[in-house]
Amino acid sequence: MSEAFVYIWYVASTGMYYIGYSTKDSDEYTHSSRDEEFCKLIPNWKSSIVERKDFIKNTPKGVRRRVLARGTKEEMIELEHELLENRKAKCWHRYYNIITNYPFGMSMSGENNIMYGRKDTEEQKEHKRQLLLKQWQTPIGEGGRKGWKPTEEMNRHNSETKKRMYAEGKIVPWMKGKTHSEEAKRKIGKASKGRRHSEDTIKRMCETRGGPNGTNVRSGISFAPIEEQRKHNNALRTKKRNATDETREAYNKHMREYNAKYLTRERKDERNRKKRENRAKKRLEKQQAQANLDNFSA
Repeated sequence: MSEAFVYIWYVASTGMYYIGYSTKDSDEYTHSSRDEEFCKLIPNWKSSIVERKDFIKNTPKGVRRRVLARGTKEEMIELEHELLENRKAKCWHRYYNIITNYPFGMSMSGENNIMYGRKDTEEQKEHKRQLLLKQWQTPIGEGGRKGWKPTEEMNRHNSETKKRMYAEGKIVPWMKGKTHSEEAKRKIGKASKGRRHSEDTIKRMCETRGGPNGTNVRSGISFAPIEEQRKHNNALRTKKRNATDETREAYNKHMREYNAKYLTRERKDERNRKKRENRAKKRLEKQQAQANLDNFSA
C-alpha cells in the first residue's frame, strides 16, 4: 500500500488548478491551501471530516480532483515540487498554489519560511483565532479537537525527545547563565504583589501534593496533614503572643548564634538594603497620602 499520493484539483468556473500531496486517506483529505478564494470553493483540511467526506462524495459540477501518482512520502514530495516548479515557470497564474513547496529534507526556517518578512493583519489574526476557537469547541467525532488528550505514548515520546535534545545542547533554557536585572525584579515583585490563590486552586494543590501519589511524596518530601499543620502554626502564634522576657532573650540569643554562623556579609548587606528600600517606600507612601489629604482639605 502506498504511503502518499499527489493530486490535482480543477475548477471549471475559474479555469484554475491546485496541486498538492497528502499522506492521509483520500476520502478524508481535500487540500491544505490557505488561498481564501480556493478555500471558499473547496473545504480545506481545517474543516470537519464530515464536511470533507461529504464534499468528496458530492463534488459540485465543474469541480473535480484527479490522483496523479502514488508512492512513498519522499517520492511524492519530490514529484509535487517538480510539478509546481514546472508550472511556476510556465503558467503560475492559473494555479491556486501560493508556494512551490520544499524539496524533501529542506529546512523550512528563515528565508525558506512562507511567512518570512510578512506579518498577519489584525483581521487575519482574528480569523485564525476564530478558526482555532471553533476547532477546540467542536467534538472529536465531528472533526474538532474538543476532548482531545495526548496519549501516554505521546507524553513518553515527547519527554524522551526533550531530554535527549537538552543533553545534546540543541535546546538551552532561555535563562541559563543569565540573571534578572534589578528593574526586572522590581517589576516582577510589583506584578506579584497582592496575588492570592483561589480556594479551588488551594484545594487542588493540597490534593495533588499530598496523599500517597502526591508530587511531594514522589519527590521524597513528606508533610503532616493540613489540619495538623494549621494547629501547629496556631500554637506557634499563641506562644509568640504569650512570650515572656526570658523566652524572648533565649530566642534572640539563638538567632544571634545562627546569624553569626550562617549569615554572610553579602547576605547581611542585601537584607539591610531591602530594609532601607522598604522603609523609604513606606515613608514616601506616607508623604504622598499626607499630601493628598492636604490637597483635599484645601
